[in-house]
Amino acid sequence: SKKICYLNYLPLWNFIIFLLLPPKTILGPITGTAFRDNYINIFNFFEKISLIIIKFRYKKVIFSTNFYTKKYLLSKKDFKSDFILNDFKIEKARRQKKYDFVIYYRKNSKLQKDYINNIIYNLGKFNYKFAIIGDKIKITQGKNFGYVNRKKVKKIISQSKFGISNPENLYSFFVQDCLSYNLLVFYNIFFIKFISVYKNNLIPITFKNIKKDLQIILKKTKI
Repeated sequence: SKKICYLNYLPLWNFIIFLLLPPKTILGPITGTAFRDNYINIFNFFEKISLIIIKFRYKKVIFSTNFYTKKYLLSKKDFKSDFILNDFKIEKARRQKKYDFVIYYRKNSKLQKDYINNIIYNLGKFNYKFAIIGDKIKITQGKNFGYVNRKKVKKIISQSKFGISNPENLYSFFVQDCLSYNLLVFYNIFFIKFISVYKNNLIPITFKNIKKDLQIILKKTKI
């Protein structure tokens, strides 16, 4: 009479898991990304197989984001999305700001390494101050904090005016924390159709065209 719940990493493309789990297993949340190189079509094929299995074996399914419910036009009744936003809440913002930009930087990101170096270099000409969380990057106007716990991250964010997200993730905890402190967050325009909350605080940029992105950022930050 016991119920089984699967809580481990659960990407939609892994159809073997959905096929072999006991019937009526409580799933999720199912995770994954809509941001992939176009040539990796095999993952799209695997996802479609998983959805066929899920529709036959499971009644209600929870997704961590809305990527798949929008991508495959899934029924809102049976497929719940944006579980990752369940604990999102507004925090009391600080008036005194020490940094202009807070950036979560990962050197192994395909899009981020050269781009972030260039954008920081160009924004530095306007005397912006940066707070870098994650992997360290060479800066003269700001501070590298390294990898710190979420409590410390929130404190750094609360002392900042604007955020630049990881280009491969939309509603990461970093972005959520930035939004909770009412920061303007510059995010990858690829995700524009998946925006579901705080649209006014999310500003799309290309993460490719430095000149174009710099114009957008300077305009929005009123420099």
